[in-house]
Amino acid sequence: MEGNNEELEYVKVKDLQPKMGNVNIVVKILDMGEEREVRTRRGDTRRLREVRVADSTGSILMTLWDDQGKDFKENDTIMIVNGYISLVRGHMRLGLGRYGSFEDTDEVVEEVSEEPDMSEKEYEMEPRGYRRGYSQGRGQGRGRYGSRWERGE
Repeated sequence: MEGNNEELEYVKVKDLQPKMGNVNIVVKILDMGEEREVRTRRGDTRRLREVRVADSTGSILMTLWDDQGKDFKENDTIMIVNGYISLVRGHMRLGLGRYGSFEDTDEVVEEVSEEPDMSEKEYEMEPRGYRRGYSQGRGQGRGRYGSRWERGE
């Protein structure tokens, strides 16, 4: 897969935006953070570690689940292919998800900048269950004969 990496479009930390997908980036690990156990919505217990990563344009927290990145150390340079940006309590996090991967790289990130910290800024979150383009609540999305609620259905 390393041969294909030259064709990928890479982004810099400062250019990351909420809800961004297909993130290809090369960063240096600044701080491995503490591993902790968290309970998921399904009631499972998983291990979580938030790792501070950076390039020359800024830093961001990256979320590692269970055994992701188990061999990483501080000052390692890593390449993330097909990562994504999520919002955790309104703050950006870099993640791998199901389709992302860590790839080998000969590139070394020498210069890093912790500022701006892209995880510091708070973004407004969409309410759970909100889907852009779909009507919410009573009396909206009426169609030709009114909403089901207005018709008493």
